[in-house]
Amino acid sequence: MNHYSYKHYYVKEQPIYGSDRLGEYNSGNEVFCECEYHEILAIPAGPYFTRTVGDKKYELKDHLGDVRVVISDRKFSTLDENSNPSNFTADIRSYFNYYPFGAPEEDRTFSASRSRGGFNGKEKLDELEGEGNSMDFGARMYDSRLGRWMTCDPLATKYPDLAPYEFAGNTPIQAKDPDGRLIIFVNGFPGNFKIKEGYWGDVAQRFMDKFNDENAIFKDGSCGGYIGLLFGTTILSGTRQFNGLMAGMADAESIVKSLKKNSAGEITETVKVVTHSMGTAYARGYVEGLYKAVDLYNNSDEGKKNPIKGFKVEIEVDIEPLEGEDQNVDNRVGETLFTNGNKDWVINNPIQS
Repeated sequence: MNHYSYKHYYVKEQPIYGSDRLGEYNSGNEVFCECEYHEILAIPAGPYFTRTVGDKKYELKDHLGDVRVVISDRKFSTLDENSNPSNFTADIRSYFNYYPFGAPEEDRTFSASRSRGGFNGKEKLDELEGEGNSMDFGARMYDSRLGRWMTCDPLATKYPDLAPYEFAGNTPIQAKDPDGRLIIFVNGFPGNFKIKEGYWGDVAQRFMDKFNDENAIFKDGSCGGYIGLLFGTTILSGTRQFNGLMAGMADAESIVKSLKKNSAGEITETVKVVTHSMGTAYARGYVEGLYKAVDLYNNSDEGKKNPIKGFKVEIEVDIEPLEGEDQNVDNRVGETLFTNGNKDWVINNPIQS
């Protein structure tokens, strides 16, 4: 006879993602076991397979990203006169109706099992303020009963006509609030003689709307445009990449300081990068410079005592990249997307879903 004495460790909850959060999987899968081996009887080998339905939960959202219904991967049916299943219906685990600022409506909300997603799709903190009354938006905490943030808007200076604690400009039925991420726009060669904000026109705003963020900085990835042609800083992709590297290292301190942090000092906001044409090579260097500056600081005596934690470039979107493929993307960038031809969001205007 053999037997084991052991401790099991399981995955209690596992998020499901596509282009956005879709739900969660309560798998209960074992991920680690502290075991002491003793001789036991062997279990016969065989092609075993099991599938348990009902452990996956999917969140159905409205136009603002509010989670309205949570269903499982299980479905119910009735039997027809031939004993065949028919009239399939979903297994509804929860449904939510909200007041305009996100507080749950009494007697119009049902939850058979806990769901993380809530108003605007953000994580609910039910253990703090009760069911659906408090949400974590990443940069700030939100109280849906008051319709107000718990801290001042870090972008308050950009909106002097709005109160720094109000949610979505007090228009919550049509708008949702940014979550505090930073977007870096890097322009290409300025055929319109404009760089930075002027280069992008309303495309930058559409990216901000798509990413649900208004916090942005603009960099000239053409390294001077027409003037750069005279000094050779524009033509070679390697030169643009090097200039981006130097700029990223120079900007890293101010960017890191501007990002929100939690009580433990870890950065809770992420960075997104959007490039066009010549700007792609510059952005490759810029991102490398940001990470290099963070690494240099963390390896210093001061950094070892108080390291930078949680810095992350979440995504880089490269539109019609020109020679950008000559430089590798830093492997710490979460995701890289390319567009070209009729999908050029700058030239052909629409931003695709």
